[in-house]
Amino acid sequence: MRSIRCGKIRISPLFFSLAPVYQKRILNKEPYFSKEAKMIDFYDFGEVVIDGKRYTSDVIIYPDRVKDDWWRKEGHQLCIDDLENVLETKPDVIVVGTGNPGMMRVLPETENLINSKGIRLIIQPTKEACQTYNQLSSSQKVIALLHLTC
Repeated sequence: MRSIRCGKIRISPLFFSLAPVYQKRILNKEPYFSKEAKMIDFYDFGEVVIDGKRYTSDVIIYPDRVKDDWWRKEGHQLCIDDLENVLETKPDVIVVGTGNPGMMRVLPETENLINSKGIRLIIQPTKEACQTYNQLSSSQKVIALLHLTC
């Protein structure tokens, strides 16, 4: 089957085999996760409010859920082992909140692994990371890893 021209756009036969939701998103340029993405309402040292629910321990925000009581293998370091479920989700972007003053560190081998998978990595103090997450989550598949204290 040949491609079809629609004005200046050439539509591939593959397009017609896609699920209607993907066709709509492509044609209308809808945000990728606009209806599912969680929203961070508030952050201050030691607490974050996500979609109206308050958390007082470190969290991972997936597009469809929040994992609370997130503990890293090495305390104030983000290791490869800490990313197992995150990488399985295949996000476009990972936003890491390193704490209020930014004490948590992302190890170089962790950065290298994320980059090798073609995932954009943003590392910021948690207050800025929350703002970045909110800005990006309506248009991209974003996962936030937030350290809430130091």
